[in-house]
Amino acid sequence: MKMTKLLATLLYAAVFVGRSSVHAYNSILEQEEAGIESNNLKGTTQRELKMSYMNGGNSKIGNYFEKYISIYDRCCVPEFVLGGSRGDCKCPVRTAKWWIFDWYSKWEAKCESSITAKSSIVALASSNDDFSTLVTLLSEYPDLVDALSKPGTFTVFAPTNAAFDEITSTVATLTEDQIKEVLMTHVLGSVVKEADLSNGAAVDTLAAGEQVTVTLSDGKAFVSAAGNNNGAAEITATDLQASNGVVHVIDKVLIPDLN
Repeated sequence: MKMTKLLATLLYAAVFVGRSSVHAYNSILEQEEAGIESNNLKGTTQRELKMSYMNGGNSKIGNYFEKYISIYDRCCVPEFVLGGSRGDCKCPVRTAKWWIFDWYSKWEAKCESSITAKSSIVALASSNDDFSTLVTLLSEYPDLVDALSKPGTFTVFAPTNAAFDEITSTVATLTEDQIKEVLMTHVLGSVVKEADLSNGAAVDTLAAGEQVTVTLSDGKAFVSAAGNNNGAAEITATDLQASNGVVHVIDKVLIPDLN
């Protein structure tokens, strides 16, 4: 009899916790889909200093990006280990031991799709009006937009609008394929942060056979494309973090040898 009562109590507790878990999980997902940050996701962003560069941009889109990069940091980055979590995540479906109900995998799917896309390099660039020319050019190449919106490890040297204004006449002479090659010359297939930059380093880009070279001089960092057709670009802001990599802001467009 005691054993029967014990089993009944355990069953009731499991059902109660399960219902509460489903409700909490659905509530978070519904709020995330609606663009509302759940109370469990609120907190101070880790990028207030680095992202101060973005203040001159579209504040509404910028805040949207900030919200989702914060969600990504606290709810997608920590690695899940059996019986708990690693890192400081405030999302119940991420930290509680609910993996047996398969809710963890559902949240992981969100991390790898909508949350990543909304905090990606493309989302970061779109959040600042000073990158509008870059975003417009990228939009002509859906495969690049798709790649830079998905999970990955990228580094992008992002020219400002002023940098593109300096080469307006040059861009007008380029073919679509050449413009794509120029854009891909600004993208590395790995994460290279400011601390990783070393003088004279030549790094492969996504453009086939193209590298960029880093130069450190007088406390400043510069990057140039092979052929150095537009001179070395100064890196004016570093380590703007996105869910799929980092962005360094540069003051010139990198133009490789297109012959």
